[in-house]
Amino acid sequence: MDLAAEAETISQAIPRLADRVEVITNSAGTFNLRGPALRRHPINRWFAWLLRLPKQLEVELDEVGTFVVKNLGDSSMEQLAARLSSEYK
Repeated sequence: MDLAAEAETISQAIPRLADRVEVITNSAGTFNLRGPALRRHPINRWFAWLLRLPKQLEVELDEVGTFVVKNLGDSSMEQLAARLSSEYK
């Protein structure tokens, strides 16, 4: 495995949110992300059913997380890291 080549591939990747993740603006002006709880293995699904765990999860992002989500989809990882660095020095 060539780590330099792998790092180059990752730096050029364009990140995006999963299809079923919903972005909600909260009262503070930051984002909440809501999406399905991923439980692929049957045992995990069974325990989730037994414990009556929610089928959806919601995560509240801070200012930095909101900035990252706003810049997803149109920038490579390398460009996103540069924007993040210049915004929050």
